[in-house]
Amino acid sequence: MRQFDRRKFLTASAIFGGSAWLSCSLQADEPAAGALSQPVYRTAKSDSSHPPSAAAHPLDPALEIAQNSLTHIRQNIADYSAILIKRELIDGSLSDYEFMGVKVRNRKLAGGQLITPFSVYMAFLKPAAVKGRE
Repeated sequence: MRQFDRRKFLTASAIFGGSAWLSCSLQADEPAAGALSQPVYRTAKSDSSHPPSAAAHPLDPALEIAQNSLTHIRQNIADYSAILIKRELIDGSLSDYEFMGVKVRNRKLAGGQLITPFSVYMAFLKPAAVKGRE
């Protein structure tokens, strides 16, 4: 009889404990009454009287030189020619040098109208196998 009472007690305790645990876990998932429905955005306090100074980047002088050079070329150089030397690596095999004469004609505008379009002319100079190809 004593064992029967113990069994009833353990069963009742397990049922009561399980239901208490379940009700607590279910209540934890429910939002509290009056809870916020929108996120709260927070910003750090900053002293706006002293705006952060942007430190100069190490490449700023090089970028300024490149920008000035491009402006100079666009304003003062109309056309130019050069010799282009090309060497290709194809499937791990390095080819021989190829020499090409290149003529570049920049576009010219007058009053917003295109007078001369941008164009490039290339002619192979060396090796003999491609000499004369345009």
